[in-house]
Amino acid sequence: VILRTSVRTLSGAVVRPHGDWDSRKIHIYGELVVGERVLERLQLFYNHDHASFEAPFFVPLPSDAPDGITLRVVAADPSNGNVGVEEAKYPVLRERMPFKKP
Repeated sequence: VILRTSVRTLSGAVVRPHGDWDSRKIHIYGELVVGERVLERLQLFYNHDHASFEAPFFVPLPSDAPDGITLRVVAADPSNGNVGVEEAKYPVLRERMPFKKP
């Protein structure tokens, strides 16, 4: 699965490489969280085709994440201390094949 996100400033300006708000100067990463535990830290790469930041990750098994997963994106500017965090929760469902009628 691919985590895809766009990052904007509070004023709505898009953060991107070589832009007015240069993403090369900002720490942007994702986290895969189950419960209170961070399972994986995702390095986000800029995709010019989609104008977004992306990172692939593996979805845990439903037995490993019974309450689902949380995807968190963090953007932090170390030069001035500004930080933005956004989270989204998703259920982890068992993969099911469609039932074939005889």
